[in-house]
Amino acid sequence: MLDSIRHSASDGAHRPSSSHLPPTLASQLFDRRVATARGFHQRLLHLPLGRWVEVALSDPHAERAPDDCVIAASPSDVLLDAAARARLRAVLDERPALVAQIRQRVVATAAAARGFTSDATVSRMTRVALCAALAIIARPDLEDDEFERLYRPFQRLIPVHELPA
Repeated sequence: MLDSIRHSASDGAHRPSSSHLPPTLASQLFDRRVATARGFHQRLLHLPLGRWVEVALSDPHAERAPDDCVIAASPSDVLLDAAARARLRAVLDERPALVAQIRQRVVATAAAARGFTSDATVSRMTRVALCAALAIIARPDLEDDEFERLYRPFQRLIPVHELPA
């Protein structure tokens, strides 16, 4: 799944969280994050479609289309979630190839739901899964609260502590 990500990650590209570590150790730590993201994707592949739809529709803090019907989030939570997503984008801005590869895998996986649920729901499924997968990669560069907000939709279905470390 993300094997090509591992190879592109070892090309000497800048690793924001690893600038203070020796290059070999930084590369090993990054490879572990890629393995964890791979584990997330594998679990996502085996997640019943109805559960993924439920997660995508029930998270009140995820970015959403105007026609989505979800529980309203408090304004302060909406702002904190937006700040966490902005931080995630800032961390991953230096890794566009990595983001593109993860996006491609998540979009392809979510596309299997087309015809079983609405396009808006598939889009929402893609957004929450992509956010969670990217948060795994960026986790060392995020505050604990930021990571928890980004990974929140999947915490019960795919607990991060059950993924390969």
